[in-house]
Amino acid sequence: MAVAETPDHVQLWYDRTGSGPQAVLLIAGQAMSHRSWVGLPRELRKKRSVIRYDHRGVGASESRFPTGWSTRDFARDAIAVLDAAGVERAAVVGHAMGGQIAQWVAADYPDRVSALVLAATSIGDPQGVVQPPEATAALVTGTPGTLIGWFVSPTWLVAHPDQEVAMTPDPVDVAAQKAHFGAGAMHDGSTALDDISAPTLVLHGELDQICRPDNAHILADRIRGAKLAMIPRGRHLLLADSAQARNAVIAFLNEREERDALNERDD
Repeated sequence: MAVAETPDHVQLWYDRTGSGPQAVLLIAGQAMSHRSWVGLPRELRKKRSVIRYDHRGVGASESRFPTGWSTRDFARDAIAVLDAAGVERAAVVGHAMGGQIAQWVAADYPDRVSALVLAATSIGDPQGVVQPPEATAALVTGTPGTLIGWFVSPTWLVAHPDQEVAMTPDPVDVAAQKAHFGAGAMHDGSTALDDISAPTLVLHGELDQICRPDNAHILADRIRGAKLAMIPRGRHLLLADSAQARNAVIAFLNEREERDALNERDD
């Protein structure tokens, strides 16, 4: 286990696995721990190092939230993890609220982000498409039995009975859960998107009702040069549920790394 310390002295659990010249930072969703990353890390580790971490207030990390805590504040925590891992520049993959955090990482720290993947996420409710009330109720309940139909295909958990944890929130306490929900509800990425310069892939499932697919089109339209990949039959936890979604991430990162290598040789 490794620990990163944030500027306000909160200890965050993280790990770094795999090897290779390129690093990938994975930013999990709302009140989700590093354990929510199922499938993708294994693919990434074949040629890259992979950094996962627990948000403050989640899993093995400490819990302390100043008043008005936001997704932009969470982005500073993400940079603290990169600093602790000794990584100057990484590809960043954010899922759901992790994608909202990743928007701020790319906007506020452009030199730290080589490529950006925004999966199953949105610009935020003020300018995005809000989730149906029944989806909100399922998230508040937070039990796998309630969430399964929203997060993955009906057959996924049958095929992966040991991976129920991928859709199970892991807040330290009720205060942490409220802080996460508050940050997600208040996210407004409208100014962040204009400042994103990293090559960006917007990835979304066509059947996602936790974060409706129209949100992906809004992001792709607003971020300069962004690519959009819509995954047929994909639901909210598409990076666990869909090999096509994982392959899209790998292909995007491969392409970006090949271009960067060519540019370095030309220089």
